[in-house]
Amino acid sequence: MDERHGVQDNPAAAAVSGTNPAVAAELQTRTVKQTAEQIGRSVSTVRRMIRHGQLPAVRVGSGRGRPEIPETAIVEYMTPGVVR
Repeated sequence: MDERHGVQDNPAAAAVSGTNPAVAAELQTRTVKQTAEQIGRSVSTVRRMIRHGQLPAVRVGSGRGRPEIPETAIVEYMTPGVVR
């Protein structure tokens, strides 16, 4: 996990870009903007939540990659009664 940014470096996440459909099916992710819209928060708040470990994310793409949030984490965040 990249402690500075609260994001896991996950080679399997690179498959989401389309190189491996089997892994992509298991790891449905959303962009920071999509997540912000879905949970009713700002993009900067979602980035802060990732940085502080309140919302897990994986890096997708080349270089440092972009953070993407697993759909399961979004559902868990939106579930009432879940302690974060």
